[in-house]
Amino acid sequence: MPRESVLSMSDKEAIKIEKLIFHIILTENVSPTFLDVLEITDEQQKFFRDRLADAAQGRQYIFTKDNPLIHQYTKEIFDSSDDDFVNISKKITSLFHATHKKTSNDGVFIVSTASIKKRLFLFLRCYEK
Repeated sequence: MPRESVLSMSDKEAIKIEKLIFHIILTENVSPTFLDVLEITDEQQKFFRDRLADAAQGRQYIFTKDNPLIHQYTKEIFDSSDDDFVNISKKITSLFHATHKKTSNDGVFIVSTASIKKRLFLFLRCYEK
């Protein structure tokens, strides 16, 4: 269920990345290229936080039981260990790639959990070249 973002500037500045990974999607490949680990510096934390703030400008979705695959993953991903987070992110990325083959270009697909003033968010963002 989509809705327009209502995050204030202070909300965007308060984004705290809990977990983050990205995977590479190439349209000619059957499946994405998956990363297993992503270690980011403090400077890169700021970069990714700014990208999540950009993503928050768009539509937010509340994943309901009407979309059972994503709904299942959103319930699992917040309590996941680091390894489980990566495995779930691979499933979400594969699902995105499979359902957007004709409408996406080469790029990266970011999966991140973040908190904003004690609220939890799942960020899914595709950056195309």
